[in-house]
Amino acid sequence: MDGSADITLVLPEPPSANRLFREISIAGKPRRVRTSEYNRWREAATAAVAQQSAADRIEGTYRLRLTVPKQRQRDLSNNIKATEDLLQLAGVVKNDLACELITVRRDLSREPGHLLVELWAS
Repeated sequence: MDGSADITLVLPEPPSANRLFREISIAGKPRRVRTSEYNRWREAATAAVAQQSAADRIEGTYRLRLTVPKQRQRDLSNNIKATEDLLQLAGVVKNDLACELITVRRDLSREPGHLLVELWAS
């Protein structure tokens, strides 16, 4: 992932992957539904994308780098699922299945509560 990213976004940090969904029972059948915390984050992150990316979109394969605040004490992988899904929902990528490489790193200089999202078209 050399050079400037094709798309750069700053997004609110997503909820932990462990808090994206909850199990409920409907007519005795278990169902997985999004939590209210996840729904609120999706709304805020979609609005942030709309303010930053204009018409930017990657149609094909891409590489993704997430830079998270070092102050946050959670597994780095907890940032991936929600962010990937959001990029597709917000129209930044056509399909999150097209991601070829994901790099996640901590950075002390990142503002707490926000993550840097960089994408390169492959």
